[in-house]
Order: sequence, then C-alpha cells, then structure tokens
Amino acid sequence: MMSTSGFSCPWSFLDGSAVVPPKSYAAVTATPAIPIANLPLPVIHEGRTTITISEEGYQSRLEKCKHMLLGRLHSSANVKPYSPSELHRKLGLVWGEIGHWRLIPMGKGYYSFSFSSDAARFLVLEKGAIALKPRIFRFMRWTPNFSPAHQKNTNAQVWVNFWDLGLEFWEPITLFEIANGIGVPVKVD
Repeated sequence: MMSTSGFSCPWSFLDGSAVVPPKSYAAVTATPAIPIANLPLPVIHEGRTTITISEEGYQSRLEKCKHMLLGRLHSSANVKPYSPSELHRKLGLVWGEIGHWRLIPMGKGYYSFSFSSDAARFLVLEKGAIALKPRIFRFMRWTPNFSPAHQKNTNAQVWVNFWDLGLEFWEPITLFEIANGIGVPVKVD
C-alpha cells in the first residue's frame, strides 16, 4: 500500500512489489459480465445502425450521476498538467476529511467526481473554485449528456446583490434558493 499525507492508494502495482500474472484474451473474454443473448439486436434504419438501451440500466446510472460533480482544471498552455493521482492528493489536502471520493479524467482538463455522501459533494461545491497555483480548479453540477468536447467555458465567481428584496426573503436558505437560479451559490453576506 502506498500512502502519502492523507492519500492512500491500495494498488500494489504502483510500488513495484506485486507480480501480476499475464492474462490471455481468451481468459478475459471467456465469461462476459452481461449475457450477450439478453442484449437487443442492432437495427439498420435509414442507413444508420440504431440500438435500444434498457431504461433500467440508464436510470440506474442516471441516479448515480446525480450525486457527482464535474470540474475543470484551468491553466495556461505552458504549465505541465497534474497526473490524476497528484490532483487527487492536492484536492484531498484542500478538502480534508470528507470521506471516500474518486475522480475520473474526462479530457480537455475536465474530471468527474463521485463522493460517498451528498454532504461531501455539497461541501466541495460550496467551497467553489480552488487555487492550485498556478492553476484554478472550478466545479459545477453534473448535467446529462455532458461532453468536454462541446463545452464553452464561461464560468466566473461573481458577487450578486438582490436589490429591493423584501425582508421576508432574507433567510439564508431562501437566498440560496434564489441564487441557485443564476448559478451555484457559495456564500451569503
């Protein structure tokens, strides 16, 4: 097990002590994870191959994704990118003890984050952008069909003042609900 200041990685192959026997292609594919006989057949429709996906599988993954965040590491072109393990370590130091979480690189500086609890996810979202000098990491809620290739980056943390707002709306939860219509609320003054 490899451990460095709060980050633990149980992958023995990283420290070079484990010998992993090679697997053959035939051994790996001998028993498929999903029975192929149960899969719907592709259909050619108007010259295109179409497939049917199960609602059960889609809904299951959709529910898991609702508890995720997306993030992007912004840096200048001449700055060497962090490796996923290095980024995990740096963010872990900033976040402290928030429970188990993992990140998955998605390309173009984007990462998906899954957390062991909604409280941890909210805490990360609430903290907002994180300075990892000379880089900045920004977070956003997960959205369906997110694709790094189609993203236009127009994020900025701004101070919003609600003019002429009646006193009955000054409860922090109410202000957060109103601010949620603009973007991700971070703090109430």
